[in-house]
Amino acid sequence: MKFNSDNVILDMTAENQEEVLKKISFVAEDLGFTNNSTKLTQDFLEREKEFSTGFGNGIAIPHAKSDDVKEATVIFARLINPVDWNSMDGAPVKDIISIMVPAHASKEHLDTLAKLSRQIIHSEFIEKLNTGNKEEIVNLIKTTIS
Repeated sequence: MKFNSDNVILDMTAENQEEVLKKISFVAEDLGFTNNSTKLTQDFLEREKEFSTGFGNGIAIPHAKSDDVKEATVIFARLINPVDWNSMDGAPVKDIISIMVPAHASKEHLDTLAKLSRQIIHSEFIEKLNTGNKEEIVNLIKTTIS
């Protein structure tokens, strides 16, 4: 699973969930993880229709399996202003940990999602997401998903 400081956006602006997912998909395309940011955005949105990935505590973990993803990766975005995500606790989302994997990588997809899901209930993890610099975010997420 590829994750480094290029995959961290600390000052994203967006009006809504769809705009966040579009921007994350553009970053994925710019970094070479997909050739089709439009399709990746659609894949994220289709997943959101099934069940919200807003886990609460201001954190969402949108995830997509797609034929258009060339290499599994995580992209982290911290929003300047939180957006509604239809979260389990009803709170808006500020921190987004997006997972994207090739369509054939089901095990890696589920393993990464499970590892992150176990951490987002811990206040120390949440605090580091909310306040950490790029290096701290990279270390936090790399340690979690390894």
